[in-house]
Amino acid sequence: MSDDALEVSIRPPCRDDQWALLGALFIDEDYKYRHVSSKEDAISILTEAIENPSMPAYWSDEPSRDTIEFDTHPDYSNSITHDDLSPSTATLTDFGVKSDRFPDGNWREAQPEYEQVKEFIDSSASDEVWVVTDDKTGTGEWPWNKAVWVSVAEEEPPTDGADTLFSVWAHWSKAHFWYRLEVPETVLIQLLQGFWNVDYGEDLRQYQQFRDAARRSSSGDSDAHSLYEWCPGTIESAHRDGTPFSEDWSYIPKFPDEINGWEYVPGSVYRGDVWSGPEGDREVQLKHNCSDFSFGSVRDRRFFGTGASVTPSQWPSKIQSEWTIEESREAAVQWMENHDPELWSHPAWRIWRQIDTNPPGNYTVKRSPHVGNNGKKIAYRLRQDIGSGYTRSLSVEGSLNDSEWVTEIGYYKPKNGGPIHREQIGTFSQGRPYQSLQRAVDHIESTAKKMDYKGLSDEEREWLTKNVWDTTVEKHIDPLPEAKQCPVELNSGSASKTFLSMARSG
Repeated sequence: MSDDALEVSIRPPCRDDQWALLGALFIDEDYKYRHVSSKEDAISILTEAIENPSMPAYWSDEPSRDTIEFDTHPDYSNSITHDDLSPSTATLTDFGVKSDRFPDGNWREAQPEYEQVKEFIDSSASDEVWVVTDDKTGTGEWPWNKAVWVSVAEEEPPTDGADTLFSVWAHWSKAHFWYRLEVPETVLIQLLQGFWNVDYGEDLRQYQQFRDAARRSSSGDSDAHSLYEWCPGTIESAHRDGTPFSEDWSYIPKFPDEINGWEYVPGSVYRGDVWSGPEGDREVQLKHNCSDFSFGSVRDRRFFGTGASVTPSQWPSKIQSEWTIEESREAAVQWMENHDPELWSHPAWRIWRQIDTNPPGNYTVKRSPHVGNNGKKIAYRLRQDIGSGYTRSLSVEGSLNDSEWVTEIGYYKPKNGGPIHREQIGTFSQGRPYQSLQRAVDHIESTAKKMDYKGLSDEEREWLTKNVWDTTVEKHIDPLPEAKQCPVELNSGSASKTFLSMARSG
């Protein structure tokens, strides 16, 4: 294909009742694939897109017969040509001139595997499973690189016109990854033909990935080739017992799937292993790199952010690790044996729970506290409605790396919720990281209790209106000088302190 050509891609569908998958840059500048129910539907979409293209800003050429080239699956070779896309030479009445192998959209029925799959549907017992493996070298614990196990999905028989679904377990040994999915007959046939389409999804996003991988493969990138192809061997039948469909199947031989309340979760992470606690919010994660060294962490999913994972003290970091896969698994098993999943939590979570379970006064707690990369920017926030749609915020932000925590007060305006004024009211950097964090959280909690009331006092509203916002102009000011601090009326009736001096005195 020439470098300046606009590609039209046609591939087999992912649904039994569709003619093909169609993709072109001038239909959608993100090159997203879409199902088309017939060849006529595809031609209609393409001709409309030629007249009204959706092109990226960097592309100068308009789609035309001279700039369009077809990149099709062999089954669709010459099914649509340049003549079909030229209004001067083709009309809707011409669409039926060329003969297709599957003019009614039944691509699967034209495939040699179709009859075998149909027999499997008709005669399959509930405990019968197809097993298909390749002959490639896998990891030491598995005699294959890729393998699939197939059974007819245990559901009500499909209604007329609905797809027949199959339950599939797929395993990519070298990637240490398990897939569990349900696919229609069309997708199963493609899988049996060597298309590793285990990322099947209704949104079709994977087809962009496969398309890019295919191009890298054609240029000699073997890793890209492995993303979307495999070499399936002969189909064999097996009993459901002794396959991934049975409860006693072991996903990592020689290592337990259940340890002290932690349970192995296949398919949770690419090139790795995951054990999860009963609630699914705490995980032990291992990552296995291509260079055959592994590293691990323990993650608390109740936190949002990459820093929600911590490395146990005896485990090497990602950069320092020289663990083999077996060594990482042995360390993970030992750690899980000594830690109950319902008792372990991220060290910062215990501090968060201090205000999460019992927020002071009329304050509410922002959910899913954020923990950034390497423990940076841990954020706790309390918010309170202060009337007329405005809110007051008290927050803690900091980093476990440098053990410095900052407390802040802020005011937020109605509608878009953006800040109209924010000011630092405290810094805590003494002692160990979590000790400093504890003092910072104690500070915003005590400050919130001091400033707890349902709305703005008249004095506070007057000061904010004058110095921070008004009805027509949004103002931004520097940290408030002492002389401009306004008094706040507390629940106790005391008005001797200003609202910022009170916050600072916490």
